[in-house]
Amino acid sequence: MDRVKRNKVGGQIVPTIRTTTTTFTTTITLIISLLILSSSLSVSSTRIIRRQISSSDNGKMNMFDNNDDLSPTSFFNMSELKNLDLTQLLEINFINKSVNHYHGKLKQVQSSLRDRVKSMIADVRGAGFGSKSNFSPELRQKLNNTFLKFIEELELSPYCLASLNHLRVEMGERRLWPLRFLDAMELLPTGTIEGVLSSVGLYEECINIASPMVKWNDIRGKYCLAKVRLPFMDPSFPEPSDLEIESRPLNKSIDINRLSSYAKKKLLLEKLNVDFDILNNKLKLLQMINMLKGSYYRVGLCFPSTCSASELERAFNKFLEPFQNPIRIEIEDKCSVLDQELVLNNYQRVAIIVLVAFGFLVGISTCYEYYLTNIRNNDDVNKSNVYDRYLITFSAISNTRSLFDESSTDRRLCSVDTIVLLFVCMEFIGRSYVLPVFYGMMNIKRPLNGLPKEYFTARKFFFIRGSSFAACTYVLASGIILAYNICAYKQASKLSATFYIKFVVNRWFSYARRLIGPILLVYLIPLIGDGPFWHYYEQIYSDPCKYNLLPTFLFYSNYASSLDQVCIPPSVILSTLFYLSLLAPFILFLYNYKMIGYIVLFSLIVIGSIASVIPKFVFGLPVAPFEISTMSSVAQAKLSFIHYFAGTDQLLVVFAIGLFIGFLIKCKPNINLGTTFTKLMLWVGMLILPFISTHWNEGFKPLEGNFSQFSFVAWFILSKIMWSCGFGWLMFACCTGRGGPINDLMSMQIVRPIARLAFGVYLNHITILSFRQLSKKELGPLTHIEILTDDISDLVIAFAVSYAFYIMIERPFYHWIKIIFQLSTEETSKQLTKRFSANDLENGKLGQKEEIDLKPLNDPMNIRH
Repeated sequence: MDRVKRNKVGGQIVPTIRTTTTTFTTTITLIISLLILSSSLSVSSTRIIRRQISSSDNGKMNMFDNNDDLSPTSFFNMSELKNLDLTQLLEINFINKSVNHYHGKLKQVQSSLRDRVKSMIADVRGAGFGSKSNFSPELRQKLNNTFLKFIEELELSPYCLASLNHLRVEMGERRLWPLRFLDAMELLPTGTIEGVLSSVGLYEECINIASPMVKWNDIRGKYCLAKVRLPFMDPSFPEPSDLEIESRPLNKSIDINRLSSYAKKKLLLEKLNVDFDILNNKLKLLQMINMLKGSYYRVGLCFPSTCSASELERAFNKFLEPFQNPIRIEIEDKCSVLDQELVLNNYQRVAIIVLVAFGFLVGISTCYEYYLTNIRNNDDVNKSNVYDRYLITFSAISNTRSLFDESSTDRRLCSVDTIVLLFVCMEFIGRSYVLPVFYGMMNIKRPLNGLPKEYFTARKFFFIRGSSFAACTYVLASGIILAYNICAYKQASKLSATFYIKFVVNRWFSYARRLIGPILLVYLIPLIGDGPFWHYYEQIYSDPCKYNLLPTFLFYSNYASSLDQVCIPPSVILSTLFYLSLLAPFILFLYNYKMIGYIVLFSLIVIGSIASVIPKFVFGLPVAPFEISTMSSVAQAKLSFIHYFAGTDQLLVVFAIGLFIGFLIKCKPNINLGTTFTKLMLWVGMLILPFISTHWNEGFKPLEGNFSQFSFVAWFILSKIMWSCGFGWLMFACCTGRGGPINDLMSMQIVRPIARLAFGVYLNHITILSFRQLSKKELGPLTHIEILTDDISDLVIAFAVSYAFYIMIERPFYHWIKIIFQLSTEETSKQLTKRFSANDLENGKLGQKEEIDLKPLNDPMNIRH
């Protein structure tokens, strides 16, 4: 009891983790040693071959019996065999052909084996055996039968056995290169007391190992990850019988046979002075966001490339069977060798073709625009070509110029994009802290006492725990820009079905084009990375994009059962925005009428608030992560996490407020807000609302789960309203000239092009961060300095990637959408560089005279007071 208490760290029982880690690594070491020894005994060494060939000539012991059909003399002449170099004997696969022969003739070399055993015992005890010492016939027979059966059950290929034997021979001759196999493996891990879930060793050293005679024996270093499941990292969920036991008084004794049940685990840990509820809730949170389906301890293995991962896994587990050990060792199929050939799948081939085609179009279009502006004769400058506007849609010159456009519309809404940029950068940094937890903390050290421990408690990480507020900001900004561009006119008779169908199709193209670049990037990223954990990238990110493209492009991925199934996880926000934007024409049409608009806004807030809590009270879905203690399974926790983060019903209130603010910016920019004191109170009151919301949020501790349900439901409903009103007021004030120095700061010319790329960075940020996290080759604890320096470089890369997709795919598609839908057909090439919002919502402007009049409603002829 005292020993367990002394080693208890952070609510975890460390001896369990440390014992499992030590046992696992010791077992791996023992198995590798036995494999090398068994291969040398089963295939025999070159020295034994030499001795047996010599003895056959002297008549002492004829190892190769010519009467045996399997005798090697059937393959070789004995006189030639004596002159054959023993190294060549190994390389020409002679041993592989003679494995069965050696198994049958093992009894004849028994004296040599006995001499080895006596010598080993003599070295240990310091005394030798007498010359007349001998095993009994019964013991010798059992030894032979057991050893032969052991070798056969390992089911190692002859080529693998020969390679292991070759390593043993090379080490016997004091060669250094075979020792690098052991040196590359970290068989004794460090940092087990403070938590470590991987022991990867030296990846680069392993894959660079090569035999001096590699051209003949093809022995190279192969790196694989072996893993063993950690069942104590799985959370426990109560059953009715467990709850019944829990309600009884403490039992005097604990039934070990039922230790796996919820109630018995709780009773045991309480007797060890461990808070079971906090520990179990922490495990629930870890598994809720774990994208690798369970917790494992991983060890990097380095072995000859002639051995496959499957046969070594089979050999390891065969070795453990007699011990009745429940631990099963798994070796990942995807191993790494030096200069491994890249095999492209069909998705990667298509991605390369698409990117090359877009790159070719950009190059041709850019050259043509340069010709038009710099080379064409002055006499032809005034001659307009109707096809010019089509030919320069892919031009990098005009598309880059659009990022620096300084029209009045851009200056007015630049503050909206800048606020989105700030939240994208904040989420970028926050994701760097929490992403290792998404990977089961396999690529970091000190997860129990390092930065991951502070995720759930430290106030400085409030922006990580409140990630739903960032989603609210994106939806709010999107609603504002959409309303600014499609404010409805008052004549209801002009709202036709044709217009709405065209609007829906336009919306789909506008959002879908933003996903093309990130999906192509996810397909191609696996081709440029490597490392111990790199093969997980395809499992976590590429596979969902292969099998879930339809939900992604039909924008219902936000209703998946888990975020693990979503292609491009940030795209769930686009799914929410798409279906919310389909309501925008009707809502904005009603906002155009003063009293009706207020009623509609209030009704949408009430309806959205009620809809957001229906899953909790009607369908019994607890709110993740705050109500993690009431979750009944990991699957339910994953479903709750994605639904309450990006469900359409969860963000209706925010979107309705965003539409209203955008309507005011467009139609009522000069609305009278009262005296200076009133405006001051509005500033103070509105800006304090987000702080109240976040402070209120910190009062609910997911690990404890003992908060008031009334207070929680009130916060859950009101927090989104307060957040939207606070930042909505800031955007409204800056866009209507009431922001003063705040608006000047947010509208600086240097910020504008970066802000317009912000949402593209948001869509690509997990892909960029995962590249760094999963390509780590050595483990280390997370530090603030490391995260800061890595994030600076990753942000630069993310903006560069976003810019490339902008000029290659997003902006050209924007032009062609306008052309196909015959929008603004009288534009000149200069007007083609019209503003493109970072939130991708500028395409809502449908200028059809026979339908909704979308002329600026703040025009003096159309202002409605």
